[in-house]
Amino acid sequence: MLRDLNIYTMDYTYLRNRNHITDGLEARLASMYGAGKGFLTNSCMEAVTSLLEYLLPYRGKVVVNRDTYYETRQWLNMVKRYTVIEVDCMDLGQVEEAVQGADILYFDDPSFFMDRHPVKALVDIAHKAGAKVIVDNTVLSVYYNNPVAAGADYVVESYSKYLAGHGDVMAGGIVCKDEPDPSLALFLGRRGRVVDAFTVFLLERSLETLQVRMEKHTENGRYIFNKLLEAGVTCWYSGDGGCIILPGLDEGFCDKLAAYGHFRKAPTFGTTYSTTSFVRSPELYRVGSYARLSCGLEDKKLLWTDIREALGL
Repeated sequence: MLRDLNIYTMDYTYLRNRNHITDGLEARLASMYGAGKGFLTNSCMEAVTSLLEYLLPYRGKVVVNRDTYYETRQWLNMVKRYTVIEVDCMDLGQVEEAVQGADILYFDDPSFFMDRHPVKALVDIAHKAGAKVIVDNTVLSVYYNNPVAAGADYVVESYSKYLAGHGDVMAGGIVCKDEPDPSLALFLGRRGRVVDAFTVFLLERSLETLQVRMEKHTENGRYIFNKLLEAGVTCWYSGDGGCIILPGLDEGFCDKLAAYGHFRKAPTFGTTYSTTSFVRSPELYRVGSYARLSCGLEDKKLLWTDIREALGL
């Protein structure tokens, strides 16, 4: 195995393995989490798949939340060498039973349907069973959520979303609670992890406005959520950030909403501009069809006017 090889001269001699451009940002992101080490990757899916393949190079048992991002669950089943068990991470008894003999417990916090998980309790259950914990922190970002502080061993995040915030970056990352074995850096280098200098620049630019952006996303999200509740519309919200789920709505709603001008129809969230997207896939998510709103930085009353019109309220 890679961790048994004594070839860890990870200096600046070969920039795919390590370089001075990414080192500073990786250290800054790790510091924001209070973590031992951070790694930039080209996307969150690269972070997810690289970390899982490093931790479980041959076979293993992975317990994953049933509402985890479908591409992650899809990949776990595609590789064919893992035993994958889906659970409801809001049910601690179910998790405790499933995690016996497992190598990894994996979940998003919040879930894509805005459930805020009891992360510390889940970490304690997993660690008692001898499993490592990986948390996807994309839905809220490090500004509002820190699974490392709750004991998670690893955090993955799509930096394309809130952290970059402008819809102009493709990047992700891994944060390790403790200083990892040097073989992880070697493994990532051999996987071809190269984050270009301009992407690093854009991410560093975005960190300067992360606080003001996240607070405005939350102001708008809470306002829209409360307006929807007052109007009797079923919706789910985590309490922070700008993402709101509207179960049961179809693509026609998203098309109508986008036509009013303040929401773009796009399969992303966490951008300065507001977006809406539609999912109809009961085999991917238990909810079946739903629409997602990502409230950007526009005037909240303008956003509500468009939503109200699209819903016919």
